[in-house]
Amino acid sequence: MNILVASDSFKGSLSSMEVAQAVTTGMHRVFPQARVLAVPMADGGEGTVQALVAATGGKLVDVKVTGPLGTPVTARFGWLPDSTAVLEMAAASGLTLVPEEKRDPTITTTFGTGELIKAALDRGASKIVMGIGGSATNDGGAGMFQALGGCLLDETGRDLGFGGGQLDKLHKIEDPVWRLCWIPSTSTVSCSREILLLPAKDKSTVSLLMVKCPWEWLPGLPGTMYRSSPWPAASDRELKGCLITGSSLLSPLSRAL
Repeated sequence: MNILVASDSFKGSLSSMEVAQAVTTGMHRVFPQARVLAVPMADGGEGTVQALVAATGGKLVDVKVTGPLGTPVTARFGWLPDSTAVLEMAAASGLTLVPEEKRDPTITTTFGTGELIKAALDRGASKIVMGIGGSATNDGGAGMFQALGGCLLDETGRDLGFGGGQLDKLHKIEDPVWRLCWIPSTSTVSCSREILLLPAKDKSTVSLLMVKCPWEWLPGLPGTMYRSSPWPAASDRELKGCLITGSSLLSPLSRAL
């Protein structure tokens, strides 16, 4: 008997590799003679890096970054044989890094995701694949932009702090002077589906529900994202109604990327 185990992760519990190993062990207990092939899968969330590294014979690279609550965490990205860097925002800014009682998208940041991208660029990545599932954040990629050298300023010229709750203070954007050369010519955003790109306020609402925030936050924070998105060039008027491959319903970071 041949059995194929193609497993995704169990959010907050097991990685896709750990699920595959557990299922394989169970299959061998019931069917000792079976040939079980375990192929971990991923949809852009937790386990994406591990799955692609395992499939290609790549390696894992550990990096110290800023976690979603602003404290240091150790994240890792995949380095494939063709110098492709595979990153997942869940490793740096993910929900599993935040205890349930501290899940507050008004203060959580994607700064560490930007640091992860910079580490891959510093290593000389020829291509970047970014998985955007499993986020604990709702800052629209503002922290990521700041980590890569961009400035988001309030009316007094001060840098914005961390979190989606800061976006209503945004007055001015200053791009990195090197912005035209810092990203490889081929970069891919990985998520679980093709979708109709939503207005920022709607995508933000879905993201907040995934983070399990209090209901009373829902009217305010999505509106802040809609009014103060750091990325005015990608306006809802230009993008609404377009089918975008790799634009995630669940992550406001997709808008920034």
